[in-house]
Amino acid sequence: MATFKAKPPERSNLIPAANTSMGQALVGLLARLKPFREVVLLVPTLAAGGLALHDYFATRTEVSILSCRSDADIAALDCKLEMDRLVISIAELEMRRGSKPLDSKASPSPEMLAATANDVALGLQLDAARAEYKIAEEKRRTAHQRLRPDICEELAKRKERFAALGSCSKR
Repeated sequence: MATFKAKPPERSNLIPAANTSMGQALVGLLARLKPFREVVLLVPTLAAGGLALHDYFATRTEVSILSCRSDADIAALDCKLEMDRLVISIAELEMRRGSKPLDSKASPSPEMLAATANDVALGLQLDAARAEYKIAEEKRRTAHQRLRPDICEELAKRKERFAALGSCSKR
């Protein structure tokens, strides 16, 4: 019976053989670094830890961007709540005011004059509430414009440049 011997695997061109000049240099380098194994492993470990810490903690710019976005979110929500409150107030004023037709044939009584004065006062309050609503709507519009991501980044960059200029002037 014939036995077959397996062919040895061919060496890859990527791994240098020990008898080549590059292979000998690599073997020599590894032999010299063998006593310093711990140090060789410690350097990349510390470098990776430093990079992880840098990525974990936010920079001043990132904190500034986050602060700007949260301020814009809070302002938009405040405006929305104010507008909702004003809508309810306007609806209540309109309901209290009502529409009471005046009888032109009858002479105005003191109660009717008081009701008319009350209607005028409610009308003024209603106009003031509508004006407040328009102001709140404009504030909401500007707050929503600040919610765009590029606005906060631009503000953070300006702040950073201003801080850099301020530190130069102190010298």
